[in-house]
This record gives sequence, structure tokens and C-alpha cells, in this order.
Amino acid sequence: MPRLLDFVPCVRAVVDLFTNNVTLIFLAESVQPVELEASGEPPLEVQEVRYASPGFMLFTHWWREEGEEDQSFEQRVTIVAPDGTETLLQMPTEFTLTRPFHRVFHQQTGFIGLRMAGTYWLRLYLRRTGTTEWGRQVAERPFIVQEIPASPSPTQDAGGEGEEPTAVA
Repeated sequence: MPRLLDFVPCVRAVVDLFTNNVTLIFLAESVQPVELEASGEPPLEVQEVRYASPGFMLFTHWWREEGEEDQSFEQRVTIVAPDGTETLLQMPTEFTLTRPFHRVFHQQTGFIGLRMAGTYWLRLYLRRTGTTEWGRQVAERPFIVQEIPASPSPTQDAGGEGEEPTAVA
């Protein structure tokens, strides 16, 4: 099995065209999500979703072990909520080890629905292509979903009329 070198959630990754080096931008250690307000009755599968976090990129970097040339593998990532509920975050991504180093960039698009604030864990699993069992977890990485503070009430100006703030710092 290939050896995992890096498993990093980030906002963006840039590959230098001359050196082929990777720069990861804005590593995701914590998020302050958007609080959702339902209009009407939401579908049953999302009724408990309280927050939404913007998507991010998952970068994995693998080292090909001896004898694994041109072999194919699949990786999948799950997200584990503070209450222990584990959910598939991305469909399995297949890759073939054609070089000693192999990179997988998976862009998680859209918003991720979250039921609660707290510490979440991203878990990475690996298997050979064509096998049915995922085997052991290869890595896990925490990230914190911060509680959203209550919104401040509108401010009063000197004339006594209520106005919404024009900027928030």
C-alpha cells in the first residue's frame, strides 16, 4: 500500500509550473459557518442541519512503495461529528501510482451541512481498486466548527432612529 505523506484540508492549492512544487493556501483548521434559517418545511434528511460550511479542497500526497508501479487505489474521506456520527464526505477517488510521488486534489464543492458546533474529524481510508472492503483508516485530522455568536441588535443613532450597521469589523 502506498505511504501517506500529507492529508490536508485547504481552500486552494497551487502547483508551480517550473518546479512542480505545491503551495497549499488557507489550511482549514476551523470554520465559522453560516447559520441556516429554513423557509418552509425542509426535507427530512436535512432537518437537523443547523449550519453550513463552505466547501474546501482535500489534498493527499502519497509515496509509491516498491513493487506498486502502475497499481490503482481508491481513497475516500468521511466526516465525523462531535456526537460520533460518521458520514461520507466525498465519493471514492481513484488514482494510479505512475510516479514515486502522487497527489490527489479533491475539491469539495458546495456547502457542507453541519448539525452542531464542536470538533469534527476528517478520516481518510484507502483500498486497492477492485476490492470491496475499505480496511483501516489511514489518517484523521480535526477541525473545529465554531459556535456562531448571537447577532447584535440594530444600533440607535443620535436622532433616535434605528439603523443597521453599514460595516462590521
